[in-house]
Amino acid sequence: MRVALLEVKAPGFVIPRNEGSRQSPITHFVPLCPPWPRTLWASKAAIVLRDVGRGEMSIDWLAGKLEMSRRSLERRFADQTGLSPADWRREARLIEALRLLAMGRGAT
Repeated sequence: MRVALLEVKAPGFVIPRNEGSRQSPITHFVPLCPPWPRTLWASKAAIVLRDVGRGEMSIDWLAGKLEMSRRSLERRFADQTGLSPADWRREARLIEALRLLAMGRGAT
């Protein structure tokens, strides 16, 4: 899994430290993308989930385009990624928001 190191600085936050130790910024490893599916159909679904806004496309619509039931899509997608399509989309949006915030841009 690829990860990015983001430096998080909270205004006014002081990190407790022992006498003589150096104070360092708080850092967190953040994945650059959610777990990517292994098959072509699921990769195409992931691209749609990542690129199309939630209000513009439902999981039911995506399942219909893939010619499967919503439940089949959820089960088969989770088998490959460990996440339901809705959870995968949420994680992808969160990671993109963190990337934008790290660049000093708004994430709305």
